[in-house]
Amino acid sequence: MPAFNSLKEKQIPNRANVLDVFYATDSHKIFIGLGDGSVICLNDLLHSGPPARCIGPEGPAGRDCVCRNGKDGKDGRDGKDGAPGINAPGIVGPQGVPGTPGRDGKDAPQRSELDNLLIEQARETKALRQEMAALESKVKSLVAMNDKAGEYLEWLRARAAARMKSV
Repeated sequence: MPAFNSLKEKQIPNRANVLDVFYATDSHKIFIGLGDGSVICLNDLLHSGPPARCIGPEGPAGRDCVCRNGKDGKDGRDGKDGAPGINAPGIVGPQGVPGTPGRDGKDAPQRSELDNLLIEQARETKALRQEMAALESKVKSLVAMNDKAGEYLEWLRARAAARMKSV
């Protein structure tokens, strides 16, 4: 079952299951897992030219570090404690005058701003889901096209071989 993941772009893995989708929250790019396990950016897939892989192949392990510990530094000078200040810990002042009760949250002027933000967020989420459904449809058709390509190539080879025999 394909999965939808939201991560920062540098956290997106270079290997994934087929049709796993990764949304980069920082760069707003969408990546998808291919049949060979690699992950590519849909931007690269949808633009002309060969698709670039999300992350390059893993290189060889680096060399171990050779560390040298230096000598400890000299001890610091002894400090002297001063008298406690006005706001020193442990000094408690008198209780202040109680304030008036606050307003209810639904009557607060910021509530309408919050409602507007939530409505906008819901619209953006709906639009993103619609976009993802369209992209999923395109990916499914690309996978189906790839599956049919092998059969078509075999048919073309057989037809070309038949023509070569008749000549």
